[in-house]
Amino acid sequence: MACGSRKWWNLSRRGAAPATRFPLAGLLMALALAGCTGGSTTAPPTGGVGPVKSPSTSGGSQGPSTGGRATAVTWQTGDLSLPTPFPFEQLVPIGDKLYLIASDNGSAAGPTAKPSGGIWSTADGLAWTKQSDIDAIKSSGTDRPTLMAAAPNGRGGAVVVGSKRTADGAESTAAWWTADGKTWANASVEGPAGAMYSVVGRPDGLVAVGITSAGVNAVPAAWRSTDGGSSWTSVSLPGGGREARDVTVWGDKFVAIGRSADANLFLWASADGATWSVVESPSDASFSPNRLIPFGNALIVLGNGVPGSAILTCGNDMTCTRASVPSLGYMASSTQIRAGAEVSGTIVVNALSGTAGTVASPVAGTVASPGPSAEAVPGLDFFASTDGRTWTTLKSSPALVVVTSNLVAFDGRLVGVALTGPDVTAATVKVVVGDLR
Repeated sequence: MACGSRKWWNLSRRGAAPATRFPLAGLLMALALAGCTGGSTTAPPTGGVGPVKSPSTSGGSQGPSTGGRATAVTWQTGDLSLPTPFPFEQLVPIGDKLYLIASDNGSAAGPTAKPSGGIWSTADGLAWTKQSDIDAIKSSGTDRPTLMAAAPNGRGGAVVVGSKRTADGAESTAAWWTADGKTWANASVEGPAGAMYSVVGRPDGLVAVGITSAGVNAVPAAWRSTDGGSSWTSVSLPGGGREARDVTVWGDKFVAIGRSADANLFLWASADGATWSVVESPSDASFSPNRLIPFGNALIVLGNGVPGSAILTCGNDMTCTRASVPSLGYMASSTQIRAGAEVSGTIVVNALSGTAGTVASPVAGTVASPGPSAEAVPGLDFFASTDGRTWTTLKSSPALVVVTSNLVAFDGRLVGVALTGPDVTAATVKVVVGDLR
């Protein structure tokens, strides 16, 4: 079960790859995380996250607060339930509201199948109103869209990026934009065929990253828009490699992260999104990056790795080191961290850990330590940090089975989509709103 596989259901993601969704019973298998330390040239890590940059995190935070450390996060459930987890679940601020965009990307049927899902909005995270079906975001003719990431466009609207597939199976890069969250339009995208995996905006423009095809191999790619997302121009990323996974705004520059052909990390930087340079190439084949979070003078990299090594912290000199992450308190062989957000000077991330080849049943959100007498233990943890370098465990109340969307900060509260309930057979997909305690 490769993490980049098109048949792997990505948990806690920015926006899913064109994948066939696992049924709920398959959630337990996904929790095992067997072989989930490498990247893919065909599908992005998703988490959530292209990352949604909420108003409190876009362009980097103002830095850690001086208040005390949070020890718990308490959750309320909103009035919106989804019938099933969707491969693409993205929360994105548009104007003064928060929108949820959910789509199965047509994965339930053939290459031109109409996707199911919808678009909802809220003013407080708890009361939601449906704005439209997901086919409001559509491609021309019979082309099937594959949504992968969303972000505010810096002008009060938003963009969604990904790819599209024609009736004959050919794929090409695609993007959509909106001024109000209700009416969406196709964007024009220049450059070779590929897929956008992540997107971020600031007032002077948007940048998306992903892959383009070069013969039989994929290479890292970037695109730039200066008109709110209605048109995109392809720009090159130097240094080689196989994919660009995420992009953010940190201080006065765009920063992107990806993987080289030999599994080393790449960090690129650009002042304007048009001209890029490689600023760091850490050699750590055991770590696979998912998400960038800017935080004052630190840049946080969330990823997949062995327990205790799934978060990197980069300084102003772009040198990245492993952060100090608390012990899980149970045996696991792999941890993936795909979603996180900053709330009032504290970064909160959710970590999903598992032991390769072992799964506990029937309780969802649990994994087992090896051995015939092993007992099931929690597989979902929340970590918090006020400096990005030292992390502590947050108690989650009530406990969540798994977070299935990105996390965003909205009105000073955490918002996400999660499986809630006592076990996988009784779990429901709900919007949850969290407060730090």
